Amino acid sequence: MSEYHGRDARRVKRERRKASRYLRLLLARTRGRCHWCRVPVVRVGSIPPHLRVKPTKWAIVFWRGGKLRWVAVATVDHVVPLVDGGESRPGNLVAACCKCNGRRNAEQIAARRKGRWPDVTEEPGAKG
Repeated sequence: MSEYHGRDARRVKRERRKASRYLRLLLARTRGRCHWCRVPVVRVGSIPPHLRVKPTKWAIVFWRGGKLRWVAVATVDHVVPLVDGGESRPGNLVAACCKCNGRRNAEQIAARRKGRWPDVTEEPGAKG
């Protein structure tokens, strides 16, 4: 959060809080899959605690149908990042797994440091 100061930090916090309210809508729009890599994703609270075996930062391992399964944790990703003036509106938000959201963020920060602004609509890792 070192990029944000004062009023900007309050705006980012407010926008993130707004974005989290859209997660169910975003998951329905992508049919429960990550927008970028298409792996199945779920909200953390959607799997009952008694079925969870090993929740991690990236995925939840759980029992279903007598078999051990895993599913990625869903996050809200801003297509146009908040730091670049993006807003928390459904058209600018997608459901993404933690790995894609983090990778995309890291690529944008690296590009920003080099003075090159990436095309934010590209898929993470896409060469252009």
